[in-house]
Amino acid sequence: MFSGHRGLRIAQLGVACLLFSGCGDDKGTNPSPGRPEHVWRVPQDAPTIWAGIDSASVGDTVVVASGTYNVRTWMKSGICLRGETGDPADVILDGQHGGYVFVCEGVDSTTVIKGITITGGGLGKAEDGGGLLCQNSSFLTLRNCVFSGNMSRNAGGGLRCFTSSPTVENCLFVDNEPGAALFWKSSGNLRNCTFTRNEGFGVYCWLDAFPSITNCCIVGNSGEAIDCHPGAVPSIVCCDIYGNDGGDWAGCIAEHFGVSGNISADPLFCDPESGDFHLQTSSPCAPSEECGLIGALGVRCEGR
Repeated sequence: MFSGHRGLRIAQLGVACLLFSGCGDDKGTNPSPGRPEHVWRVPQDAPTIWAGIDSASVGDTVVVASGTYNVRTWMKSGICLRGETGDPADVILDGQHGGYVFVCEGVDSTTVIKGITITGGGLGKAEDGGGLLCQNSSFLTLRNCVFSGNMSRNAGGGLRCFTSSPTVENCLFVDNEPGAALFWKSSGNLRNCTFTRNEGFGVYCWLDAFPSITNCCIVGNSGEAIDCHPGAVPSIVCCDIYGNDGGDWAGCIAEHFGVSGNISADPLFCDPESGDFHLQTSSPCAPSEECGLIGALGVRCEGR
């Protein structure tokens, strides 16, 4: 277990993680088939996470050993960075509020970050910052990650996307401020993610933003669930939006309520006060024939 910001307690996300040495596209595919994949292990082969990233070539994987790392770094195209166990509670990247934890600029679709916790991003509310910045046509995949305790002066304490199209899967956004994720002139896919207990909105779509939000749980944030600037048009399918102080199915997303599997119901988290956002057996977000699982975490309440 991991005890962190505001009592966050995360058991393993319970999604399929292939714990082989490499990464690729999670099917064992090397994005650079013309050369053998190389695995750089931190700290065994490279003393720091940046040293591992800097040493890696297209098709390589950087595997980070369990532990907490005080780090702020850039990502490179065509490589995979992952925690060694697949459990984001085991590998924690803490920016210590010195700026972005990760900056991804112009990285391509073979770039993967998975199985880690990103926390302590940003310079406080006085400056822009946050957990991860993707900009200038970045197409990376974020999978099985936790964004917690990040902050920024402006929108998107956890994830900030500018003119990019990331794929974000099976990720938990909790206790970020102001808001969890910002899409500015960006598209991308949010699939099976949980947004909860963030100060501000869950997802902010600004200026020609067209994200696809599918099988996500956006619950209990202090602002609107999804806020849209005029010209932003999100696609929403099989989502549970409930109990957000600023409004649930309102404004730009009102027409999506009750169609395409979209609901508004208490997700019945196991123990949200203690930071366990797995689902109770009777949860409306539990896997169903119509939608499958809604949110990042499956049905598993420990000790119940």
